Amino acid sequence: MKSIILLSIFSFCFSYSNLNDWIKEKTKIINSHEFILTFDYYLENEYSSEPIITSFIYNSFSKDSAIIYDGNRIIIQHSNYTEIIDSSTKQIFLQNKENNKIIDKVFSIFKNKNYKIIQYSNGKYLLSLNDYFLNMDIRYNKKNDFISKMSFSEDLDSIHLRRINISISDSFFVDSTNYDSYEIFDLR
Repeated sequence: MKSIILLSIFSFCFSYSNLNDWIKEKTKIINSHEFILTFDYYLENEYSSEPIITSFIYNSFSKDSAIIYDGNRIIIQHSNYTEIIDSSTKQIFLQNKENNKIIDKVFSIFKNKNYKIIQYSNGKYLLSLNDYFLNMDIRYNKKNDFISKMSFSEDLDSIHLRRINISISDSFFVDSTNYDSYEIFDLR
């Protein structure tokens, strides 16, 4: 009898969660290819003294193109190359298309159906992606319908994301007039 109760509780944790519903809902938005993903993040490693929190905005406007605002950089992902505009160095880099490791990890939740969710406390979850050997500690805010915190490791760094929100994007604006004086490096 005891094992039947434990099995029922264990299966409930895997079969249903508020986080699972949130992932399914946001997957539909991401699959539309017109969405905006926002969060703040910071990295921790053995060399970091005090983490610097950086705001991140990912604005997708087609299947293979997006504009990313990451601190003092604007990254424009065209279908076949990436353009990086760095306002601190006043330089523009054109290079072969590359992916962002943090974004890839976040998107893996929505692109990989092979995950398990374990709720270990009220609003606290462990999400495990089997194909990537990736475990994420997630705090889901049901009342406001967003992930308030997500943590995972990449190499020797601990990556912490806060206030993760995904919504439908209806428009965006990029002011390119300020970049005429920037030095351009074509690395393609």
